[in-house]
Amino acid sequence: MSVATKSSGLSRHTIEEKIEAVRQRIFQESSFRELQERHGICSATLSVWIKKYKAEVLRRFPVKDLPLYVLQYQETMTTEEENELTRLRRENEDLKLLHEANLLMIDMAKERFGIDIKKNYEEMLSGGCLKEVPGVKGNDE
Repeated sequence: MSVATKSSGLSRHTIEEKIEAVRQRIFQESSFRELQERHGICSATLSVWIKKYKAEVLRRFPVKDLPLYVLQYQETMTTEEENELTRLRRENEDLKLLHEANLLMIDMAKERFGIDIKKNYEEMLSGGCLKEVPGVKGNDE
């Protein structure tokens, strides 16, 4: 089915018409009410169009060309998107904590064994220094 054809048998608007209406709203060329009247649709239908075609509009019309007030125009996230964002933020915080713990362990290793792991890792591997460190996994060769 081509883009210019009807999106379903029941719709009287083509996908291109919907995308153009969404573009006009995102670029604030037309008000919500103007678009409703022009296309003979209710506000719920226009909201659905915006949610469905916003990504396509932003893909076709690069964001770098949009003024700041347009970039601030955002639809609310779905529950699934909010849950994913929360999960990713939690995971990011866990990874930051793990990174800090690793840096602390590297500093402790430098103080305890006198080895600068950050700078001398390759030398340690090739020189066999890791064999002398007790409790390090993989040293028993």
